[in-house]
Amino acid sequence: LGLLAAKVETWRAGTQMLGSEISTQVTGRVVSLDRMETGRIRLTIDVTSTARPKLRYAPERVRLSARKIPADVTAGSLITGYAKLLPPTGPVRPDSYDFSFDSYFAGIGGSGFFLGNPKLVVTDDGDMPLSARISSSVENAREGIADHIRASVGGAEGEIAAALIVGVRAGIPDDINEAMRRTGIYHIISISGLHMALVAGTIMGLLRGAFALFPDFSARRPVKKYAAAAALFS
Repeated sequence: LGLLAAKVETWRAGTQMLGSEISTQVTGRVVSLDRMETGRIRLTIDVTSTARPKLRYAPERVRLSARKIPADVTAGSLITGYAKLLPPTGPVRPDSYDFSFDSYFAGIGGSGFFLGNPKLVVTDDGDMPLSARISSSVENAREGIADHIRASVGGAEGEIAAALIVGVRAGIPDDINEAMRRTGIYHIISISGLHMALVAGTIMGLLRGAFALFPDFSARRPVKKYAAAAALFS
């Protein structure tokens, strides 16, 4: 069953990966943007078109960095710019982290950088699919919370607080990232660790409190198990 599940997930992802590096005009919708500690902006973009040259097998989603972007670019914005695209890199040494493996299952078929600053393409918001509007609203809310945390706390501490609360990790300085890896505590800012515990704990606590409002039902049923099951599902 495990092998079958892995095969189904591989088939479901079906990410179109870039075969070789190339420079082309990329137009796409911003899925997310992260302001890095170096000052550059890293954008995840759903590609809508390519030109000069037009790619026959263009990846559906790419991750590009830029020195500067227009101030009004947010998640959901349509941008365009000339960029150098590269295939996702493999492990730097045997048995180390494989970026291309992670990119495949994240739906990212290429990475690279803009050759110059991308431009905002003015469009009607009504042209954006409902799913894209919802995801961009969530992403903009996350970025807004992260900006508020950075402004309130400041410095590297603010970046770490933003990573813990909303998962925006790009701004953490490299030396602090390396120090946390060396001391074995880097997992505290990973989505798979602390955030899952916070969400599961919150869901379980809320449900336990809700069940307490119905004492007769709670006395007859294993409500703690119900709350735990809902927390695991969440």
